[in-house]
Amino acid sequence: MSTNFKFIEDEKELVQSTIEFFGKPQFWKATIGNAPKYFVHIQNGKQHIFGLSKFCAFKNITVEDYIESYRYKTDGGYTQKHIAKRTGKEWIPRKRIQNDIREEFDNWITEFHPNYTLDNASFITISLKEKVKFPKVKFTDPKTLEEKLKLQREIGEIGELIAFTYEINRLNNIGIKNPEKYIEHTSKINSSAGFDISCLVKKDNRFIEVKSSLNDDLDFFITENEYHTLEQLGEQAFIYFVHITDLIKKKGKVFRTLRNPIEELNINGNLKPIAYRATLAKSSDYIS
Repeated sequence: MSTNFKFIEDEKELVQSTIEFFGKPQFWKATIGNAPKYFVHIQNGKQHIFGLSKFCAFKNITVEDYIESYRYKTDGGYTQKHIAKRTGKEWIPRKRIQNDIREEFDNWITEFHPNYTLDNASFITISLKEKVKFPKVKFTDPKTLEEKLKLQREIGEIGELIAFTYEINRLNNIGIKNPEKYIEHTSKINSSAGFDISCLVKKDNRFIEVKSSLNDDLDFFITENEYHTLEQLGEQAFIYFVHITDLIKKKGKVFRTLRNPIEELNINGNLKPIAYRATLAKSSDYIS
């Protein structure tokens, strides 16, 4: 068979291809189509990942490459035979595989392919002797995403209330009378201010961005607007980190405050851009 691409030569390369497939959940459905039958299964202790055999037979290509250029380069029958030959294993129907593998596969494929006929599937399993780092897969259906966003909003709102109370207590402790007069819950008035709370008292003005979570780690997201606002405010800018200990009872604590946070992050932290802002020129507008 004359081709201008390469197939895997051994189990190691097969594992690499399977990991590439499994790490791109956004393309699972597009890659496998409506009725896939053969899957490579990699077991690493209690971890399981799966890959479409027709993709996994290729060496050193991405899922995007496969969808664009390679999916019709060869038929499934050839790639299935190639994988069986290179691994020295036979394809095993779903009905005959171990219960734990069957359960893992069923949970995996029905998550994004709910109408799949499970008993159509057959597998070749590779059990790894050495631990391999499998990709962390993020597959979120719209309902789950909506619930997560709702939870995040709730966490944010409760965290701001905790931080607001913290400021009142802080001013009380330094002898400021009627501290409520000096504190504004800015985000309730202007959600694009770039901070959540302002506390304007004497020479200690504070513009506070609140970062809340259900744990006490210091890993958080910051928007472009927050970044530039806090950077311009300099020594008057703060981030208050809130650990919510009881979401239902709305309890928690400010466990760390950070003055001039952007400077501190640039010196002692880690900032990674994770999004792009794009603008399309009007002259390129068209309808296809």
